[in-house]
Order: sequence, then C-alpha cells, then structure tokens
Amino acid sequence: MMSIKELKQTCEEILLKELDEQCKDICAQKNPSVLRKNGFEEMVNFDWLNILDEIQRRCPFLLKVFTQLQQKRKHKQTLDHVSVQHMLH
Repeated sequence: MMSIKELKQTCEEILLKELDEQCKDICAQKNPSVLRKNGFEEMVNFDWLNILDEIQRRCPFLLKVFTQLQQKRKHKQTLDHVSVQHMLH
C-alpha cells in the first residue's frame, strides 16, 4: 500500500500535521508545559513522571513515535548483544 507514492506522501503529510499541532499545543504560552515552570518550588519538586503524564495527554502521537524508536533501539541492542555472545562461544 505504501508503495503508491502519492498515498505515502499524503499519509506522511497527515501524520506530520498531527505531530506539528501537538507540538504547538505543548509549546503554547497560553497553556504552558510543565517544562516552562522554572520557579524554585517547581525545580525542587521536579519529577519526570509529570513530564511523561503531560506528553501522554498533550502529545500522544509524539510519545508513540518515541516509544517506537526506543523499542527498535532496544531490539537492536539485544540483537547486537546476542551476536557478540554467540561470537564469544
């Protein structure tokens, strides 16, 4: 299906537009991201889980992209490790 150039291009445009809209939302000053909060209290109470929660709510597509990339990377590292182990034995 993705071998049809026009279809692939249209899909990419739709996905990139969605990603762009989500990124604009999280960067908007009218509804600031938790990353924009830089007061002393926010810095002392910084928690990565707050960022993850915000990305899940405001940029779910971006999170899916990051997750997919991480899984691919993890899989490759596992394969590399297995290859090295196999070569050692």
